[in-house]
Amino acid sequence: MRLESEMIAPIKACLGARWEDGLVCEEFGVGYGIADVIVARPSREGIRHRRRLGQTTSFPRRAEVQVVRSLLGTRSATFDNLLDLTGISPKRLRYDVLRFLIAANYVEEIAGDTFRLRATYRPVIRELWAVEAKMKNWFEGLCQARRYQHFAHKVYLAIFAPHRDRVRDEVLREQNVGLISVTTGEAEILFHPRHQKPRSPELFLLTNERIWEQLHVMA
Repeated sequence: MRLESEMIAPIKACLGARWEDGLVCEEFGVGYGIADVIVARPSREGIRHRRRLGQTTSFPRRAEVQVVRSLLGTRSATFDNLLDLTGISPKRLRYDVLRFLIAANYVEEIAGDTFRLRATYRPVIRELWAVEAKMKNWFEGLCQARRYQHFAHKVYLAIFAPHRDRVRDEVLREQNVGLISVTTGEAEILFHPRHQKPRSPELFLLTNERIWEQLHVMA
């Protein structure tokens, strides 16, 4: 094994066995870098909820996430409220973002320029893991893996097994990053990080929408 790209298949095979209905992807990014591999555990309840409401289209941009987050926990919000909360331009908010959310059954207009969620917004994934793979440079991999903590519940550094002795386990544990050892054709999780909430709820929801796009296509 000479290339980091050769590490991906063993990692995917290892993580793909974690959950029976898990979704495994490579080269996945929503900002803060592109993870080499992610594995998502779907929420069957969330998926049924979306399909029942006809919410089969995923959010195309971060702006839609911002509006939905602004409406969570509130009965309704005026157009001006949403402008203040999201910082989206008036024209884009009215004719692009809100128009999409209404047509896609996420939001409804209940009075002139007053909006609310059509129903409780539910993510379609319960848990997300992200992996950064490196042949030798474990510290660079650690720095990149930590960025994935913005949207993932667990993050891992994957290192080519012959260079495993370079890794300082205590540093990874201190930063709550797990470790995966990769040989030719096989990967092994050496230790797991603690489960933690993603640092950015907004990026987690954007990730959720990217996953929903793939889950819906696969259904």
